Amino acid sequence: MMTTKERILNELSKIEFPESKYKNRLHISKIYKEVAKKLDVSPGYVKATRLRHGHTLSTEPVESKIDQQVKVAKERKAGKKKYYFMTWAQNATPVHDMFWENLLAYKDHLDAELLVVAGRYRNPTSVFNDAAHEEWDLKVEPYLDLNRHVIHDGLCVMSDIKIQPTASKPLTGVESMTGRRSAIVGHPRQHLAVVPTLPSSSDKVILSSGACTLPNYTDSKSGKKGEFHHVVGFTIIEIDGDIFHIRQVSSCDDGSFTDLIYNVSGGKVSRIDNVPAVKLGDVHCGQDNPEVMTATKQMLDLLKPGATIVPDIFDGYSVAKHDRGKNPIEMFNRMKNGMNDIQDELDNMFKWINDHLEYNLVIESANHNDHLDQYLCSTHWTDDLVNAEKYVELLSVKLGGQAPLGLVAYEINQMFGNDVHCLGRDDSFKVEGWELGQHGDKGANGSRGSVNQFKKLPTKIVIAHSHSPAREDGCIRTGIYCKRNMSYVSGGMSSWLEGHAVIHHDGKAQIILITKGRFTTLS
Repeated sequence: MMTTKERILNELSKIEFPESKYKNRLHISKIYKEVAKKLDVSPGYVKATRLRHGHTLSTEPVESKIDQQVKVAKERKAGKKKYYFMTWAQNATPVHDMFWENLLAYKDHLDAELLVVAGRYRNPTSVFNDAAHEEWDLKVEPYLDLNRHVIHDGLCVMSDIKIQPTASKPLTGVESMTGRRSAIVGHPRQHLAVVPTLPSSSDKVILSSGACTLPNYTDSKSGKKGEFHHVVGFTIIEIDGDIFHIRQVSSCDDGSFTDLIYNVSGGKVSRIDNVPAVKLGDVHCGQDNPEVMTATKQMLDLLKPGATIVPDIFDGYSVAKHDRGKNPIEMFNRMKNGMNDIQDELDNMFKWINDHLEYNLVIESANHNDHLDQYLCSTHWTDDLVNAEKYVELLSVKLGGQAPLGLVAYEINQMFGNDVHCLGRDDSFKVEGWELGQHGDKGANGSRGSVNQFKKLPTKIVIAHSHSPAREDGCIRTGIYCKRNMSYVSGGMSSWLEGHAVIHHDGKAQIILITKGRFTTLS
């Protein structure tokens, strides 16, 4: 009869131990526990027996499955395609099966290249956890990626960067790593930011991809936060000649998703007829960018929104809040160019509205709209004789309490009546669970608004105001519809960028960026 020591050594001799550089200690511990359980001894006794007698678990090193996957992923080369999909997968975690089916269907529909960033996370409490099997789901294995790809002269896919999936700001520190190129990183949160650049440089956007695997986090605070903000989705890249387009796509619980004009559900791709809402970037009528105006109308014609929310429809160049009493040269130039007449500016705004009436306009209360009200309080009519008559007219309206939503809203209501919906500062306008009625300039308790504040609200929200598109968790910020070179921000770095937000019928939202008058190759 064998002694306990001999039985232990006999069991250990049957085991081939893979010399993996990943989780060696965890794997050895697992072996000790399995042998101890089988022989009804303690794991510590198994370990001590092995150490005392110099037993090695295997004389022939065996390359583990995870080592094989990592090796291939590091050598992955991206092909030359028109469309690319990028998503993130956690090891030792199954994919979201219905989403994966739909992702592959959309990939085939567009003939896209699929890149799945191989992400790692140690979760000892995982229901999927098996220390002996830490590899990635076999479904994603053909697409695993741990390499870096320059798939366009202006865009880099950074699959080689490992970012902790519980990181609350996955884009922090990535801003300068790709030089002048925009960048996408793999991460289960979907964030987007515009990096400020000099006027002579190209625009730079950085964003994170979303995930194709199920949430699988520890029961710690950081784990639960990661689980709450986990997005099953991907990022699509379209190569459009000398430019590219990027969009983040997020899925519903059933794995279905909508990307711009296509809905993918049950493994089938179908064309959508319309969207519930679009929120534009700041408009600033009179500060027009014809190229962006044309592209935006093409987008609205394509999407047929049930409501189009318009932030900062009034610019206020005629009342010159930023320059009056401060910059007489700029004031002279405005007078010389006929840009100091309030009624002319209002008429220009009316023309814009009339040209966009078919898109079901909702005028958001915003800080530039407020400039007209503030003008009455900061200026006397004798100091602005060009606008003296309009000043007196507006003052009478204001004193008579006829403009509870502000003077710009009053003027619009007088001209268009019920054809245009104007919002007040405290009005809510929700579509598919997204709050679209806040401009974003006013934060908590009188502070300046920011994405960091609005993302903490107990509702999803789309704001505007800062002219720089952004996305963090449940908050989206649109960019601009107008031209970039405003007098009050000329010179220096800028993160201003043309971009709008689309709300889909499934309650998901996308940022649509416009580059050189184009926003997609889909039709």
